[in-house]
Amino acid sequence: MRVWVGVFLIILSAVAFVAAAKQIEMPAFINGSAQDRPSPYPRIGRDRIHLFPDRIVIDLVDAHWATFTDSNSMDPLFDEGHFAIQVTPKTEQDIHVGDIISYSVAGTDGIIVHRVVAIGDDGEWYAIVRGDNNSLPDPGKVRFGQIKRVMAAIIY
Repeated sequence: MRVWVGVFLIILSAVAFVAAAKQIEMPAFINGSAQDRPSPYPRIGRDRIHLFPDRIVIDLVDAHWATFTDSNSMDPLFDEGHFAIQVTPKTEQDIHVGDIISYSVAGTDGIIVHRVVAIGDDGEWYAIVRGDNNSLPDPGKVRFGQIKRVMAAIIY
């Protein structure tokens, strides 16, 4: 038993050394912490979710069904074949850092679904968005008028 514990500690030390040398992110169980990132704003209270033996009922006004294409930009959160429930934001105050929004880009027919990473005001409200699997934010500021919906739930 002592031999296996020793082998485990040697392997764990080697992993930590290699990770430090390569400056890669180490799993939380090794370095004791994980990066804190903003989560989506809670849009559905527990009192609005009703579980029954044969169904689930969610009391949600202005709900819309969403599907996704295989772009990989939001991997591993969701991908093609997953579904979501979205709601239409009424004002800028309905959008928070961490939320996942659907927005349009002028001159295109498509809708982009990415996470809000910053909110600002340059005389007009805007959001900076980025796909979870993308290294850089999307180009340009997303204005409130471009936002179609905000994610309320993901269904796998």
